[in-house]
Amino acid sequence: RPGQDGTVTRGPELIGGVEHRVIQVVDYDPAWPVRFQAERGRIEAALGSRARRVAHIGSTSVPGLAAKPIVDIQVSVPDLEDEPGYVAPLEAAGYRLRVWAAEHRMVRTPDLAVHVHICPVDR
Repeated sequence: RPGQDGTVTRGPELIGGVEHRVIQVVDYDPAWPVRFQAERGRIEAALGSRARRVAHIGSTSVPGLAAKPIVDIQVSVPDLEDEPGYVAPLEAAGYRLRVWAAEHRMVRTPDLAVHVHICPVDR
């Protein structure tokens, strides 16, 4: 939609459209932090110094807490608008772009078990 200054802004998009998935809350799995560490290594190898922060976030990051079995990771980059600088390397590392929003992007693994939320450094 056009903003007050007449520019057109792009709204959030689900790349690939709406999915119908059954999500269940399961008992804590000690494999979640192990998966995070493996994914962290893959992300850091793909992005190098562009990845200013790589953190395990959300329910699976809390030891002992039941959660949806999806490991959420937050990656901070210096320039969210520089998509070629981080989306392309993450896709080359095996992630797939799923969400495009003005304030963040999200890629995930093909098995849908890991969501990587990419935000600007100041968020």
